[in-house]
Amino acid sequence: MTHSNKIPSEGLYVSKKDPSVRLVVTDVIVVDEEQEDTAELLYLVYATHEGDEDDMSELGYELMPEEWQEFVRLNQLEFIPEREMTVAELRKFLGGSKNSGRQ
Repeated sequence: MTHSNKIPSEGLYVSKKDPSVRLVVTDVIVVDEEQEDTAELLYLVYATHEGDEDDMSELGYELMPEEWQEFVRLNQLEFIPEREMTVAELRKFLGGSKNSGRQ
């Protein structure tokens, strides 16, 4: 991978491509936090669909760094900080609103 191997934050990720795709990263386990080379940093990301966090029967995702980065790229996932936002703020944060044709 050519970009930085940044450890993801726990919390909500929403797709810019399809806002109905909403995943919650429930846990990130870093295997070796003392690793100096961030390109070689090993961690596991555990995620599930929003609303299914407490449902043990729901299948979730267990992704290694390369898998997580590719998943984020393909789905254009954006981390949503845990704070209250208005709809307008959320649209702006996700890259601007699309005009729905209303005047």
